[in-house]
Amino acid sequence: MTAEPSQTTKKPPKKRRAQYDKEGKFVYLSRRVDRVDRTLKEIKVILRRMDKGLEHEMVFEREEIQEIACRDEVDEQILWELRGAGEYGMLPRDVAARLGDKRFTRFYVTARLKQMNKKLEALLGKHVAEKRGKNWALTSFMREAWSSTPDEALQS
Repeated sequence: MTAEPSQTTKKPPKKRRAQYDKEGKFVYLSRRVDRVDRTLKEIKVILRRMDKGLEHEMVFEREEIQEIACRDEVDEQILWELRGAGEYGMLPRDVAARLGDKRFTRFYVTARLKQMNKKLEALLGKHVAEKRGKNWALTSFMREAWSSTPDEALQS
């Protein structure tokens, strides 16, 4: 009655733990999220490079830029006042005075312009307005977009 060697030495298969069980679910998930985040940043860099290469082909209209940069009608009014000021710009207190509401101060106008710059910078790498001394003036990019009609933009 000797047992056959194959029956006594047969071991059950090893249970292998998953990686998230070994290091903890939170650490595992945070590591995965970091990896996805790094990949996303690499993709953004590649897209920015492609965007720079095709920059001369792109034509932006006023409505597109307003959708990206402007939060409401107040932002549009600020841009309209700066458009009328020309290339030398206008003081923020003068823009605030032309808006006609006592709530709008020069600090408010400056903060709004910085927010618009930040939004447009994030998507297109351009600025809405820039400082010229103490004045704020529309950038050449914005002046071209605001002055051209869709037909003029296609011809150039």
